[in-house]
Amino acid sequence: PLLDIIKENAQTLEQARNNGLFNHSRAGGIPMFESGKGTAENVRFLSVRSFGYDVNSTNFKTADELGVAELVASIINFFTAVKADIFVGVRGSSYSTDVFSVRYYMQQNLKENSRNSSLSGNYLLGPDGIEEVVGSPRPHSCGK
Repeated sequence: PLLDIIKENAQTLEQARNNGLFNHSRAGGIPMFESGKGTAENVRFLSVRSFGYDVNSTNFKTADELGVAELVASIINFFTAVKADIFVGVRGSSYSTDVFSVRYYMQQNLKENSRNSSLSGNYLLGPDGIEEVVGSPRPHSCGK
């Protein structure tokens, strides 16, 4: 059963990447952007020696070689979401709550910061549909 859930999640994510979110046969879905591991694999880190950084060294290691490609990809995705003109988060997601909070405190949610001034930039998707997030986001709660 757990393996089936993992496979279904992977297929759903792949479908959203290829066709957008909420793809219907009559209309295309909402485009989804994810930097992913491919971008993280291009990040290089200066090698560290036991006595500190060797700033004259050309010895760099990739995020993959260091075993941190997934972590680097998640950091890239997080800050891409923070700086986006519009972010649609999901109710009950701690990731969405964190993005909303950082955007709020960086004033990324203000209409004058958006290319389209009629949009606030922050939206929350929940069981009752999509709603605009205005002001300080509510604290995270998995159940609400």
